[in-house]
Amino acid sequence: MNPQPLVSCIMPTHNRRAFVPQAIAQFLRQDYPHRELIILDDGTDPVADLIPDAPHIRYEQLPAKASTGAKRNRCCQLAAGTVLLHWDDDDWMADWRIRYQVEQLLAANADLSGTDRLYFYEPTRAQAWEYCYPTSGRRWVVGGTLCYTKAFWQAHPFPDKQIGEDSAFVWADTRATIAVLPRHDFYVARIHAQNTSPKRVSGSRWHTYPSENIHALLAAWQGDGAQVPLPTPPATTNGDPAAVPTQATPAAHRAIQVGNSPAPRDAAETDGATTPASAPPSVIVSLPYFRAKPYIARAVESILAQSYPHLTLVVVNDGDEEPPWPAL
Repeated sequence: MNPQPLVSCIMPTHNRRAFVPQAIAQFLRQDYPHRELIILDDGTDPVADLIPDAPHIRYEQLPAKASTGAKRNRCCQLAAGTVLLHWDDDDWMADWRIRYQVEQLLAANADLSGTDRLYFYEPTRAQAWEYCYPTSGRRWVVGGTLCYTKAFWQAHPFPDKQIGEDSAFVWADTRATIAVLPRHDFYVARIHAQNTSPKRVSGSRWHTYPSENIHALLAAWQGDGAQVPLPTPPATTNGDPAAVPTQATPAAHRAIQVGNSPAPRDAAETDGATTPASAPPSVIVSLPYFRAKPYIARAVESILAQSYPHLTLVVVNDGDEEPPWPAL
């Protein structure tokens, strides 16, 4: 296979106007050049007006609601690439995600790949979890992280199901070569009221996770995303990669948005000088937002007025159809 094949990212969507701009922005920031985005919309609030005029982004509106499996199949039919990658409309992704997943798929000569561990974040409560699939279980990867060859999909289309179509796809062929990725710090799934598959964050597979680590990932991807290289994480005590990628020291008092996007508003920044090693640590403040427009500007001003110099504010739009950015 071509070492840099065309990758078709497939994005079924349904009444997710608040999330679609972020999903598109994350696609446009990817550092892998040979890519396209297929958006298939069966919602009652079509988002055609949100689609930029770009040759590598295609949008199709369905006349009636379809199952997630049926929409994935239609996206795959429209795809021009030989590699297909899931692009869920409500999650956060690093700008090196496509590159990393394609490299891993080709290196393993696999039919499909993905991760069996995943970070989840609920912005309204600023809580995070790590989902860990048991190593003793049947080989499996998270649906949102799926990357696979078009040939495998052609042999095993998705079942016409609303929930569970991705697991059925992964297990469609017992002879398939499944590459479970060695790292998973390129993806954070969002927990919100409109999740296609409800998330029950209890049980032995779910583990609470430091929300500040998630904030650091989001700050890197959303703030300096174009500048963050694919890092080599240090090993932890169990040999697994660390969760937070290496990143440049942030400028003082940065305001970073996570959600629908015009550019974020920055407070006064430093002149770019490197922070000395003895300087106080950087602090990331997460501010979830949902239908609180009368209060958001005051909240932001209050946080950015703090006297602590090394402060980054992350404003997270948690699904409000009217994002707060014009008020800031």
